[in-house]
Amino acid sequence: MASQLVILKNSILTEITKQKKTLALWGTIIAPLFVVVVNFLIYFSKPKLLQAPDMNPWLKVAGNATNIFTILMFPLLITLISFIVNNVEHKSSGWKHLFALPVRREYFYISKIIVAAGMVFSSLVVFVVFLLLSIKLLSSSHSQINFEKTALVNLLLLTNLKVFLASLFILMIQFVLSINFKNFLVPIGFGIAATIGTTMLLSWGHSNWIPYALPMWASQGLQKGDYIFLKEIIIYSITGGILVFTAGIFTIRKKNIN
Repeated sequence: MASQLVILKNSILTEITKQKKTLALWGTIIAPLFVVVVNFLIYFSKPKLLQAPDMNPWLKVAGNATNIFTILMFPLLITLISFIVNNVEHKSSGWKHLFALPVRREYFYISKIIVAAGMVFSSLVVFVVFLLLSIKLLSSSHSQINFEKTALVNLLLLTNLKVFLASLFILMIQFVLSINFKNFLVPIGFGIAATIGTTMLLSWGHSNWIPYALPMWASQGLQKGDYIFLKEIIIYSITGGILVFTAGIFTIRKKNIN
């Protein structure tokens, strides 16, 4: 058991080294920063949007940024990360080298998923940090709006943890697609089409069953002040993610490398 953990640890460290200079790593910073900056500029230029009666300005700013991020940017970022993590092997014939090593294929599969999930989680951490800094800056520039009195940082942290868990289904779908298709048009095209299609179906009464809509639905608890953690969409995402993960194991075992 100990030797297996060492092999997995070494595989993870190797994957981290491979991703250090990739676009995926930059994406985890640029994507959330872009959303936060746009959101900041909206309220910085129009502070009256935060002065309506009975409004919590802190939740308004945080909720709007979270909606923008989870509806469009976050699923696309997951698509990009999943592709790049596997494309490192596709473009350098790395699969042939990995599968020639005296290590079970599952270790490479799991280590790549852990690294990809780590980058997805990191993007949410970056998002929260930038968002809190932007709210602090708004508070300093518009002193007439009392942000500090209405701050709910714990709720924001909990919501983003739920968003991460709600994204696992998407991550596994895109990850398995990226392993099996060397042509970027398939996983990237599918991810873009699924994300855009989902935004068009958000008003549908059953859109909470669409995997690419789950992060957005998980984020809705922020503006509602919902501290309940284990929601149905979280269970659905984890269950779906496990099923696709299992299918991916069978795929990687039978994968032929020419």
